[in-house]
Amino acid sequence: MTRRFPRPALLTVISLSVMAGGAATAAAEPAWELIRRTSDGIAICFRETPGTTVRAAKAICTVEAPPEIVLDAAGDPDTFRVSTKYVAADRLQATQDPDVWYIYQLLAYPVVTPRDYALRYERRMDAAKGLYRLTWEATAAYGPPPREGVVRVTRADGYIDVKPLPDGKRAVVTYYLVTDPGGDIPGWVMRIAQRFNLPAIMRELRDEAQRRAAGK
Repeated sequence: MTRRFPRPALLTVISLSVMAGGAATAAAEPAWELIRRTSDGIAICFRETPGTTVRAAKAICTVEAPPEIVLDAAGDPDTFRVSTKYVAADRLQATQDPDVWYIYQLLAYPVVTPRDYALRYERRMDAAKGLYRLTWEATAAYGPPPREGVVRVTRADGYIDVKPLPDGKRAVVTYYLVTDPGGDIPGWVMRIAQRFNLPAIMRELRDEAQRRAAGK
């Protein structure tokens, strides 16, 4: 597997686009609601998060590629060329563990106030246990101090989980996100993003993984 550091726009441009929010405790978690199923098989689900006005988001699809290839594609920033178009600046901090790293990123959108954040990434793969996962969470341990005119995102947690199917040649991919983008983003912007941005990101990952599996 290629060891690369994915830029968080792969995961957190969606954070600001999907506008998901605060995590609920396991005992109080509401059921997932299927919001949309695309014609090409991507299911988009949301659920309320008690004590907040925002929602957690989940996208699920089957990818015609082995799980290690899917995870490799998820860790390659070139997979998400469309998703990264609003990145104005980014910075990487590697650690002694090649599967743990930090990224700071500034996003400049044409309508809303710029956002920035620092994230801790962790990637884990255990073929014997069928574990293929990339996780991230907001952290104050990396990045510059908050700056005037930029909204600091302090809550952005999620994962990409890749579950191999019995044939070993396909996988079910789940993208989970719970984020509060902060600031004064209109509700209609959030609703549009919730329905359409997640499928676009999942297609980028699915198409790139399947291209690699086909040796193209």
